[in-house]
Amino acid sequence: DYIQREGNNLRWSLNGMEPDDIAIVGDCDETFSRDYLRALQVCDVPEFRPGKKCRGEKIMSSTLVFESSPKCVTKGRRWFHPDALLGECVDQVGDESIHLPSKREWNDKHSNFKEGYGGGLNFTLYDKDGLGGDTGKYPLWFATDIRMNPGNWASSRDGSATGFHFHNFFESAKEIHWKYLTYGHAWGGGGDRPIWEIHEDIELGVQCARGMKNENWLDFTEERSHPMPIYYLNEEARDARHRHWQSIVEEDRLYFNRTESEMKWVFHPPPTSPPVVLVGTNEENTGTIEVNSSLENSILVDTTANCIENLNSTSLLHGTFYFAPTSHDVNIPAHAIHRPSWNRVQQNMLDDDAIDTEKEKERCKRYNYEYNNRTLSKRRRLFLGTMIADESMEVIQAVSSEVYNLFHTVSIVESNVTHNLSPRKWRFGMGSDNLLKLQQLFGPKTKVSVDYYVTNLTSTNGDDLLSDYIQREGNNLRWSLNGMEPDDIAIVGDCDETFSRDYLRALQVCDVPEFRPGKKCRGEKIMSSTLVFESSPKCVTKGRRWFHPDALLGECVDQVGDESIHLPSKREWNDKHSNFKEGYGGGLNFTLYDKDGLGGDTGKYPLWFATDIRMNPGNWASSRDGSATGFHFHNFFESAKEIHWKYLTYGHAWGGGGDRPIWEIHEDIELGVQCARGMKNENWLD
Repeated sequence: DYIQREGNNLRWSLNGMEPDDIAIVGDCDETFSRDYLRALQVCDVPEFRPGKKCRGEKIMSSTLVFESSPKCVTKGRRWFHPDALLGECVDQVGDESIHLPSKREWNDKHSNFKEGYGGGLNFTLYDKDGLGGDTGKYPLWFATDIRMNPGNWASSRDGSATGFHFHNFFESAKEIHWKYLTYGHAWGGGGDRPIWEIHEDIELGVQCARGMKNENWLDFTEERSHPMPIYYLNEEARDARHRHWQSIVEEDRLYFNRTESEMKWVFHPPPTSPPVVLVGTNEENTGTIEVNSSLENSILVDTTANCIENLNSTSLLHGTFYFAPTSHDVNIPAHAIHRPSWNRVQQNMLDDDAIDTEKEKERCKRYNYEYNNRTLSKRRRLFLGTMIADESMEVIQAVSSEVYNLFHTVSIVESNVTHNLSPRKWRFGMGSDNLLKLQQLFGPKTKVSVDYYVTNLTSTNGDDLLSDYIQREGNNLRWSLNGMEPDDIAIVGDCDETFSRDYLRALQVCDVPEFRPGKKCRGEKIMSSTLVFESSPKCVTKGRRWFHPDALLGECVDQVGDESIHLPSKREWNDKHSNFKEGYGGGLNFTLYDKDGLGGDTGKYPLWFATDIRMNPGNWASSRDGSATGFHFHNFFESAKEIHWKYLTYGHAWGGGGDRPIWEIHEDIELGVQCARGMKNENWLD
């Protein structure tokens, strides 16, 4: 793929491309919208102003995904291709005498930039080796660089899409099987099962074809807040493709001899029977109800020695949050005291509380921020919101070590169900050894709490992550209880994600544009550029980046900001919970919020739940040299059994996760297994 795209550069040159022209790279099923392309042609686009260093000034689309049919679009799902770059930075077009070549992955001259030589926008080795001479410029880009490197998200003012992805628009089931046997992330078992069991994207399309749509789907004709693809503005073309897609699904159902009831949903399974919430203790007072076989779908509520029902609580339509004492409110028994053992290097990195003006100026510069003596006389306070389930204590130690004594509050919410509403026991029950250790890991200056969520949900309504979205409301409630102020910073992540310590210190003292007061609360959040460690700290692949955790100014946070000027919007669940609805803030699209006058005459936008902070687009937190601003310790489990359980029950559950070895469950796990077996090549980082 990477090498084949070099032909694009050669053809552009043959056809007379000039430095002020625009190179756009995509797959055949991706395009910018016509309206956005017209904007690129005539507007003053900062990335297209002449005199570029060619260090990373590219544009990525915010792309609406159509899954197999123009009538199959799910809310909030966005792709990030195609990509655009100014011609003066394009290989075969720009000035090679001032943009000197870099080192590449294949034979030093082909494929993507090597790490440190431009890969992931990290040019540290290019600079160190003096490959750019004294030009002050950086190398010209191949088409694959335009596609694979980070860039600036092409967003519209109302949050609507700037591109379209016509995904899996094949002509037959046979073509789909062939794709998933041979394409870039091939699925070796794609030929021995029906199409809806091959991949979660196909399964969504099949459910759409079978009419299994709910409020999480968009109807083409009703989605007026987005520019829509011109070809499918023709109703006959829409209907023809959708009917053909339905026939492909039916063809595969008959081929594999599956009845309607035998169509197994592997990735997005519908709920079985409604769960029943049971609260109490068994006769031995062990803290958990015994469940007989007739109640195998019941939800267990761990009551522990100090029953959670005695705690302060907030009951909402979807469930109840119980608020436990923080680490500053409990006495740790002598036998449970945790004493961290840092080496000298670690201790020096953690001993960074004093504000050294020169060091802070240098730090801010690393992230393209400003610092002056008027910026801050003290550090901003940081409030973390996350959830916990079966994450290993090792990964929690890795995250807590990075942020040791940095946060004012660490708010953790544990639920009595998994994402697909499978029952689970409390792991961090009150007084448990797990809880006592967890509350010490983040440092004595940090208030750490594990609060408990008992759900009333009996169905996910076809949304695998509904429970995730709703459970995070507990973070907002805890932040408020702990005194979060409008000038504090809310950070939302999973337990295996963190900003780097250096970047968090920058957020505390630098002049960060997203943290200047007086926000409209329309989308001024920060996303991490996150290095992914797959199952082991020694397993890192080049160029792979995640985009969580996320940060937002307190004045835009629900339960903290001013509700009299930031009036509420409509949300996905019962209008009041889960994510913003499309048009009411989802994907930063506020067109219906404005149209319905929900903001009154305030000129402001609604306050954000923790799930909004995580799920909505934002500005990428990048460093000047392209290095990561965060870490993701992915799949750091303690046993194969825990991995199987995750992929059976988590947000994008894999229904077959229990009947095959871990390396056949998911491509991420396969990478980790290959690393464990020593099957590493030049695409891995040491």
